[in-house]
Amino acid sequence: MKFSRLIIFLLFIAPPLFSQYQIKKNTTSAGGGKQTNSSNTLYHVVGQPIGNKSSNSQYLLREGYIFHYIQNDVVQLSDEPLSHSDTFTLDTILDAGSIRFNIQPANDITNAAGYVLLARPNADPQIIISDGNYPSLYTSSNGTKVVSILTDETADKITATGLQPSMTYTFLLIPFNWNGSDNASINFKTDGTIPKLTQTTPIPTLSEWALILLGITIPVIVYFKMKA
Repeated sequence: MKFSRLIIFLLFIAPPLFSQYQIKKNTTSAGGGKQTNSSNTLYHVVGQPIGNKSSNSQYLLREGYIFHYIQNDVVQLSDEPLSHSDTFTLDTILDAGSIRFNIQPANDITNAAGYVLLARPNADPQIIISDGNYPSLYTSSNGTKVVSILTDETADKITATGLQPSMTYTFLLIPFNWNGSDNASINFKTDGTIPKLTQTTPIPTLSEWALILLGITIPVIVYFKMKA
């Protein structure tokens, strides 16, 4: 009877921890996620976010119950931007590989610190970004590519680069918030009506074609034009 009461007590105290973190087995832990000794079997698992947290926390479970808990590097997600940009229009086609757009400055939107611009040729972009994962420029998946990351909160323009000439792209403008230092704090607004725009890049000029034939890509051409 004493043993039964102990089990009931463990079941009672476990839910608060599980309500804060989603528990998932970590197969990369020592021993392939499982360690066994003469008396106990311990499972290494990691805490994944249920609410506004990104965590590398580690739990040790014994017989399905929490045996030990160690918290490590919990990063709070920044508050999600309240709304999307109310402006997303063409400003200038800079050249065959880059287009500049007019946008609403991020600091005009509650909880917004910047924008990410997605592009896909001949189709609507897929959402290839996720909360807690700061994107890299030109990251691509299933035809969608990150073509700009803007962290200037006062900027009213954003420039897409790394585009291909004579190609029709659809662009999505997505605001994000982050704490300015922890990449895991980034929080995108991907619900609601995301501003969308379709634009065609021009045929390269003769000088651009010459550089392309010499093996210099469109992004490099854009870089030198912007420096000039």
